[in-house]
This record gives sequence, structure tokens and C-alpha cells, in this order.
Amino acid sequence: MKILHVSFHNGCIGDLNYVAYKLGLDISTLKATWNYNIGHDRAKSIWEEHKEYFNSFDTIITSDTAPLSRIFLQNGYSGKLIIWICNRFDYADIATNDCGFPDPEYYNILRNNLDNPNVKFAAYTPFEYIYARQRGLMVGDLTIKPVAGITQRKAISTIPENIIKKELFFIPPYHNDTIYMNLKQHCELLGIKCYSGRYQGPMDIADFKGVIHIPYAWSNLALFEAIHLGLPYLIPSLKFIVELSRQGNFFWSPPFQVADLMHSEWYCDDFKSVLTYFNSWEDLKEKALNFKSEKLYEEMKVLSAFHEKTELNKWRKILDV
Repeated sequence: MKILHVSFHNGCIGDLNYVAYKLGLDISTLKATWNYNIGHDRAKSIWEEHKEYFNSFDTIITSDTAPLSRIFLQNGYSGKLIIWICNRFDYADIATNDCGFPDPEYYNILRNNLDNPNVKFAAYTPFEYIYARQRGLMVGDLTIKPVAGITQRKAISTIPENIIKKELFFIPPYHNDTIYMNLKQHCELLGIKCYSGRYQGPMDIADFKGVIHIPYAWSNLALFEAIHLGLPYLIPSLKFIVELSRQGNFFWSPPFQVADLMHSEWYCDDFKSVLTYFNSWEDLKEKALNFKSEKLYEEMKVLSAFHEKTELNKWRKILDV
């Protein structure tokens, strides 16, 4: 079986390549370069340009943004189509929207294919199908989470060589850690030694004592990579992040629905056992300064192995391999 994976996202591409490696699949990748907004005309022109190539595959997987599936649904692709919904099924980049997307035709195309035996839907995280249901699209409840196996070699580090990682917590360079607030500075005022900056993939931060982070999305590939590597996370508790969200320039990949936060990867039951939650800044100080990672590291390794086996079995089933 020849499989084509179409995606905008390098993380999704890497994850599917790892799945293919573990399952012995013949998979090719097309890194999308079009605008995120796939209107009728764009879907048609992309199909016309590449249809011979597309039709040479038995199965096509779209990931990152589900509107990529329109290219195939609208234009009569006859093979099997797997739509891996990773960032809201109707994601539209308003800043570059040049075609009035999302449009009623797109929603109708998806609805008309809910019972198509050649079209399968899978959510990257449970919130994706909850969001879809809230908008009248019953895509089922299959969730296939990232496996996050790491096969690539360690890239050239951008972290200074004089940094002693095992003695420091890492602060990611994301919105809530740097723009919403200067989390590094705040941690240092609490007496927590840490480093913040850009990094070259998960292996570049694997040796840090842990990661202190204020989540900004329903799911992040970085969390799964950290679990795979045994890299602990310290994050605000559910109650505390709701409190933080009421202050300043807090960001969450929209929509931010407090009632559904337990369905995000940061607060679901699957990973609670290996995440360290802090209920206040004083609680973070106490937990970080007295942090012991040895037992947690072993728990993460066990969980990672179980998680990988579970998600690979889901891919086997949906791909019929």
C-alpha cells in the first residue's frame, strides 16, 4: 500500500514518518506550501496540478489543518482518505485569508462524507471532536495522539556550551512564557535557576532538570516528545491556569473553553501521573526547589512505552495494516 501524507507541519510529518518506520509502511510526504485557507478554487487548482501524483497513492493522510482534505473530497479522489484533525477542523488563518474561507460548501463537503467508507476522521486530541460536535459535525470519537518517537540525530545546539543543563529548568520561548509574562525572570525572583531560549529539537533540551511552562494550546507535540525522553514538566494546575487566563495578554489556541480544559493533553487523565502541577507561584517555588526526578523519569518511560504501543495499534487499525 502506497501512502501519501500531506501536511503543513514538520512535527506532524516527523510523527507520521516515525509511525511508518515502526509499522514498515511505504509513506511519502508532500509538505504543503499553499495558504492555510483552502477555498473551492484553490482546492480545484491544486488537484488539477497534482492529480496524477495524488491518484498514484492508495491512501492519503492529511494532518495539521483539516481543510487540506478539501483538495481530495471536492475533486473525487477514489482512494482512502484519513483526515487527522490537529488544529480545529475549520481552521482559518484570518491574516492571510484571500478566499472567504471557511465557506458553507466546505462544511457540506465534510458532512456529506461522514458515512463514506473511504473517508476516516481521527482527532489529534479529544477537544478536536468536541469542537466539531459543537458545530454540528459528528466526526466520531477516535483520537490518535502523537507517538513522538525520535529518530533524527541531534541537531547543532543553539544553547550555550557553558550552560549546565542538569542544574537548570528550561523555559520554552512561547507566547505565555515570554510575552504574556517573563516567566524566566519570575522564576529567578523565586530563586529557581533556569534558562530560556530557542532550541534545536527535543534532544537539545533533554538533559535539563525539567521544563516550566504555561500551556497555550489544547495539545503540543513537545509534551509527547518530553514524555518519550523522560523530561518532566511543571505547569499551572487547572485552577491556576484559569486564574492566569484572566490576567494580561494570555493566549490559548482558540477557542479557550474553560469547561473543556480537562480534555486538553495538559489536564486529561492520560498524563496526570507524570505532570507536576503548581497551584500558585509559591507552590511552584516549593516544588521546583525540592524537585526530585528519578522516580518520575521511570514512570515516564513506562508511560511512553504504553502510549506508543496504544497509538501505533490505532494507526494499524485505521490503515488496515
